[in-house]
Amino acid sequence: MARLAAFAASLAVFALAPTLANGWSYDNGMGHTYSGAAESPRVICHVDVCDTLWNMGLHDHLVGYFGHSGDALGQDQLCHAGVCMSAHFERMESVLDTNASTGNTLDLEKVAALQPDMIVDYAYCTLNESECAHDAPHTGLLSFGENAGLANMTDSTGVDPLPIIPMRVGGISYLEVIANFQRLATAIGGDGHTNHDIAVYCQQLKTAIAELAASAKFMASNGVRALAVSMAPDTMYLAQPTHDPILIMLEQLGVPMVHVEVNDDRGSYWEWVQYNSTSGEIPEGFPGADVFLYDGRFHNDHIVLSDEERGWTFNHPAMETGQMVSWPIDTSFSYERATRILWDMKRVFDQSVQLVDATECTDADPMDPSVMLEKGGWKCNDDLGTALTLQNSFECPAIDLSENGCP
Repeated sequence: MARLAAFAASLAVFALAPTLANGWSYDNGMGHTYSGAAESPRVICHVDVCDTLWNMGLHDHLVGYFGHSGDALGQDQLCHAGVCMSAHFERMESVLDTNASTGNTLDLEKVAALQPDMIVDYAYCTLNESECAHDAPHTGLLSFGENAGLANMTDSTGVDPLPIIPMRVGGISYLEVIANFQRLATAIGGDGHTNHDIAVYCQQLKTAIAELAASAKFMASNGVRALAVSMAPDTMYLAQPTHDPILIMLEQLGVPMVHVEVNDDRGSYWEWVQYNSTSGEIPEGFPGADVFLYDGRFHNDHIVLSDEERGWTFNHPAMETGQMVSWPIDTSFSYERATRILWDMKRVFDQSVQLVDATECTDADPMDPSVMLEKGGWKCNDDLGTALTLQNSFECPAIDLSENGCP
């Protein structure tokens, strides 16, 4: 009995989140520092943020989540195109107001009951990073809900205002987003928390970067170009590769990413293209591309369902030959997820061939996502220097996972 009690006590100690003697502090890299007095901060987060922080070793800190439909996360929300979240949402509480007329509205009573020390949201700030400033109106996904009451809430001390941290996930590379989340994870968990993402996947990501860059060079030398697309009846949406973090990362690694002519009046990064979804005829002026990076949120529509079942057809060679790969537009941000994305892309890129008329690349800086080209253009990047730059942009410190007490 004594041995069992000792074992239970050891598990209880292991389960406790690390404490921060002087509270927590996070610099968002855009001129503002968020902070609080809690020694073990309690976090409410968007589901993708929760999944990111969970992968980075923060488990007991995560107490609530939002950014889904309904009270529970079903299989259709946990997984897109075969990629699933790993966070244990059953250990957290949903704070979504399911009776609200708009999505991403939080139930303030549920929020207050969890006594959070911060709410962490996604914010795109695609065209202007000042939109992510601490004193700007909410620009993240919470801005699509009725959340004015959050401004009057306090953190777990009952005194200090409840910080709402908008994590920028637009207009910068996927690797930059990871770096910001790694700093947030350290701010929440302290230097002593075990970051599984770094320990297991950091070095693997460096390898994946080198491998994908080699595939990108193969594509460019063979005239193979990639286009990000989301298909729907009568309208298709082509994505500008200079705003989405995954597409930025691919272009920086040398993938010939086709640029589009943005006409989205919402201020986003899409070109809306009308087409005949019954005949499937390729519309005039469609940019030359050989590989489709399809919207992973609608995997079945692009890959599984027949033309009759999904209600549209598009007679492009990339679709007819299956030269397509999922673009997980709403994924989490971690070394593990980046590694998975790059290897998945490489699998398709290495087998792709040129399908439509060739186009010439444009001499432009592949590392600068603010440089946008004319419709159909793609940036020249015929060496592996940018891949080396990205590999050297983050370090992989050794972490001993044996300290968790498990053999």
